[in-house]
Amino acid sequence: MKKGIAAPHNQTHAAPTQGQSSPRPILLLGTLLMALLMALTLPLSARADTLPADAFKDMIAHADDYGFSHYTDIDVKDGGAINVEGWLSDDWRGKVDFAADGTPVREERNQKDKGPDGISSDQLHAALGTAINEGMRRIEKVDVDNRNIIEIEGKDEAGQELEIRINADTGEVTGVKRD
Repeated sequence: MKKGIAAPHNQTHAAPTQGQSSPRPILLLGTLLMALLMALTLPLSARADTLPADAFKDMIAHADDYGFSHYTDIDVKDGGAINVEGWLSDDWRGKVDFAADGTPVREERNQKDKGPDGISSDQLHAALGTAINEGMRRIEKVDVDNRNIIEIEGKDEAGQELEIRINADTGEVTGVKRD
């Protein structure tokens, strides 16, 4: 036997007699109940991958400072971090993960021949202002489709899911969906 490695233990457990139950199901049930109670006592903001609208705008300011000129997809991740996809210049498409403090932690770049798609920083900031005016208080995700329609997903003041669609070219709200 190698030094430092313990020999396996042969353990036997007496089977419960008739009328007795094994303590394992009770222990498992108790553990599950405790986990559920802990999850329910966490604040909503700690359970959901959303940021308050002002904090989301601050994170976009970090992405602007990093060099993003156009945006195609922004997702809030655990702990207030965000993932940003878009254009860092006319020929470099990028995907950058930012920590909750705005520090870039991972970057991917791909050189492309075509110019940037998505929406400009100014269009993004205008759309966020519109979403806030429509009742958005927490933001989870921003997507831009190939027709320049911006879809912003998040929550309203009551914590209800809210999805707002905005035409990036006109600033017009084209749809509001509440769940």
